[in-house]
Amino acid sequence: MLTFIHKQIVTDLSSLNIALPQARILIAVSGGKDSLCLLKLIKDLQQVYHWKVGIIHCDHQWRHDSHSSAQIIYRLAREFHFKFYLGINEAKLSEEFSTREWRYSMFFKIAAKYNYNLIVTAHNLNDRVETFLYNLCRGSLIDGISNVSFAKKISKNLFLYRPLINISQHEVYWLSRYFCLPVWSDFTNLAMKLKRNRIRQELLPYLRQYINPKVDKSIINVLDRITLQNEYLKSYVRLLYSRIVHPYLVALEINLFLQLQEVFQVSILEMIFKQLTLFNFQIANAQSILNFLDKKQNPPRSVLIIHQVILVQKTSYLYFCKNKHSNKKQHIF
Repeated sequence: MLTFIHKQIVTDLSSLNIALPQARILIAVSGGKDSLCLLKLIKDLQQVYHWKVGIIHCDHQWRHDSHSSAQIIYRLAREFHFKFYLGINEAKLSEEFSTREWRYSMFFKIAAKYNYNLIVTAHNLNDRVETFLYNLCRGSLIDGISNVSFAKKISKNLFLYRPLINISQHEVYWLSRYFCLPVWSDFTNLAMKLKRNRIRQELLPYLRQYINPKVDKSIINVLDRITLQNEYLKSYVRLLYSRIVHPYLVALEINLFLQLQEVFQVSILEMIFKQLTLFNFQIANAQSILNFLDKKQNPPRSVLIIHQVILVQKTSYLYFCKNKHSNKKQHIF
């Protein structure tokens, strides 16, 4: 039996201009109820549209029994006749942003290598609220604060899609029971050393009890307005970007760039950094670059390194390139 969510997924894919018989879907499955619910939805539709479907599971190795989850998901993949891909956190990354960067790089590599045109993740409405608070506390820019979107174009032939993004945690729980899905506990969700868990377990309950019982809904309303305004801003920034960025190199024309208002300067720099790295670009980084371009500085500087990006000032252009040997600190020469 197809639910309203099954029908919504079909509608969403049509809006992304993906021909339903040609969808090649890579599902990110962690083993939680959200991703198992998503797997069930895609499996039901796959039987109708005969999609090519693969499952990717990322083992962060944060639990001594994490391999057990991978084995269970592998067995599900075999039962459904889906391809299975396993990413292992061999570098033992523990910081939340770096693990997210690693996880998405795995998604994109597998999708490109095995010709998937749709990456599907199980983020829900509560994840939007938690991500907003997390990124706000980290000092993210507007695009970072509202970055958990329903869909995003990654490349010409690849989309990132979140079918459950407007479904609350309670509704996901109801779907899990409705489909009689196997759900097991993950004790890392209770580890307070992870900032997102502290937001979920302590900050949000506190806000609901003492500030606003409907704080989740209020945050979602704010996020929706920010997203609409941000889309307009980005469309204008893309126009400016095309005028001042080098047609073949990752470089911008310095004089034209310095004539722009600061809000556009920051947005263009953020776009450039996104081409080179998943680094969380912040206002302080933009200010460092503007100071670097200041002709009044004494003595003049030619090279600036921020995170994994090298900036070289030469003639009329500022050039950007990825620094594979960076230790993620800022250096000026």
